[in-house]
Amino acid sequence: MQQTAGQIAQNRALELEAAWAVRDAEARQRRLTITVRANATPEEELERAEYAVKIAQSRQAAAQEAIVVATANNTAAKARQQQAQADLDTYLAGAWKPDVVKAEALVAEAKARVQRLEQEIARRQVLAPRDATVLRVNLRKGEFVVAGSSLAESAVMVLGDVSAYHVRVDIDEFDLPRFKPGTEAVAFYKGDGRIAIPLEFVRLEPFVIPKRALTNSQRELVDTRVLQVIYKITDNTHPVYVGQQMDVFIKAAPPAPTVAAQP
Repeated sequence: MQQTAGQIAQNRALELEAAWAVRDAEARQRRLTITVRANATPEEELERAEYAVKIAQSRQAAAQEAIVVATANNTAAKARQQQAQADLDTYLAGAWKPDVVKAEALVAEAKARVQRLEQEIARRQVLAPRDATVLRVNLRKGEFVVAGSSLAESAVMVLGDVSAYHVRVDIDEFDLPRFKPGTEAVAFYKGDGRIAIPLEFVRLEPFVIPKRALTNSQRELVDTRVLQVIYKITDNTHPVYVGQQMDVFIKAAPPAPTVAAQP
């Protein structure tokens, strides 16, 4: 029951958020009214602001109605459960067996209703699938969420595990003969060669793909293909950030011995 009360309190917080959105839309409407009267803003902007106020008010009313309905249903279900439990206690004290069975069924029904309401309230919550750090938030109060966004640039919120950092290195296909999995590598900040950050080989993706990140060099070809190798940053004393580009130097493997041609 305490968990249900907490969930209802969260719905009330959502209703308060909707109320602030209404205030914000009304304030914007008032400002546009003044600028429209001064012929500084087109009337279309004022009309859109009026529509935004109505939408925000309807969302606030819907949130208030959801809270009232959920609270009333939850209260009624609790009352029915208490009544059923009281009837069961009475029947157990001196009732005959059919009445006891009926009371037990009523108690089970009341518990099922309470559980259904708790699940309905929990369904309105948005939770992360695992513990993570919020890396980016692309949503603000009053904005509309488009379903199906999966890219980091368009996702509503980007989460990630920052307990360990990894670097994805692109190796040009012309340099692959000099690369050997497991070789040592170091990373440097872009434009700063003073601090060397040691890297630990993790794995490689054995599939050469077209290069995506270009350097805008005049000698660089668009059809360049690369092999992607994953390294782990083992030194956490130097700050790095998710999405940061770095210069990585990998120790080249010794050249293969050449076979002299027989005369």
